[in-house]
Amino acid sequence: MLRFVALLALVALAAGHHDGTVHSMQQVKIQTLYDTVVNKAYNPNVRPYGVNGTEATHVYIQLRDVNVVHVDESKGVFTFQAYARQTWVDTRLAYNDTGISYIPIRECKALWYPDVFFLNGIEVSTFPKSVTPLAKSYRFYPNGRVFSSFRLTQTIHCPALFKTGVKDVLCPVRIGSYGFFDDEVKVFFGFEGHEGVTTVKDNILPKFNFGGVTTKPICEDVAKVRTADEEGHKHSCIQADFKFTRA
Repeated sequence: MLRFVALLALVALAAGHHDGTVHSMQQVKIQTLYDTVVNKAYNPNVRPYGVNGTEATHVYIQLRDVNVVHVDESKGVFTFQAYARQTWVDTRLAYNDTGISYIPIRECKALWYPDVFFLNGIEVSTFPKSVTPLAKSYRFYPNGRVFSSFRLTQTIHCPALFKTGVKDVLCPVRIGSYGFFDDEVKVFFGFEGHEGVTTVKDNILPKFNFGGVTTKPICEDVAKVRTADEEGHKHSCIQADFKFTRA
């Protein structure tokens, strides 16, 4: 009863605005639907399960419009900017309403979120759940698919840059789950026809020519970066090789 009264109050308040009742009613409907789906029974600390409630959660990642902004040979690092996009399915968030194509949300604190991070990142190395005040977008769809997108600046450690006598340099960027093993969370590059990594045109650097990025489904030599635990459990890891050629 109290919920119904609150809904009527919101509708009355929306009707008093000059931006139109139809638009405001849609907002009220989305809020009500969100409250119904993300209720007390939803636990953001428990990951969504895959097929038949047993398989690993699949997290698909894209680094879109990658722009390398700095390469520092003396420190063995390079920095790039990109739109980091992730998507996964959480069937607990599925809803049945043909009038709502997706539910946008400002913060993702109430939902389960992948603990994806850059294994060889130097500074801010995580895919943040909240990136205020940076540009970000979260939404989930009727089938429970969640989509996350935010602007990212990332510095990567690349020891190969110390080899000044080598003309072509490959710098791997390794991405994986921090706390979940590969039978719990698996990460992949690309989703729904989108490439795993796209780059901007004419990425000009002072001392290097940027030769693009090649993605790999499994990290090479990841054991040197992150070993398995005592029982042999490993973490899912994907790799993107950034190619630089000394000018």
